[in-house]
Amino acid sequence: MAWPDTFVQTLKNNDVRFVTDVPDNVLTTLIKGVTSDNYFVSVNATREDEALGMAAGARMGGLKCCARLKRR
Repeated sequence: MAWPDTFVQTLKNNDVRFVTDVPDNVLTTLIKGVTSDNYFVSVNATREDEALGMAAGARMGGLKCCARLKRR
């Protein structure tokens, strides 16, 4: 199993439903895996602070969430 598949399965195993990210070439395969799966609510952000804000709001709304950010 490739690492993006393992990551997506780990999110599911931990009931993470809301996923937000800042698109990046390294994350392309992972983003496609999440956006193509109806289990997730997936939202792209334009900046890291926007992604964290959406994840915080989702968590306050009762969803488990994940914010994937690129490393500089």
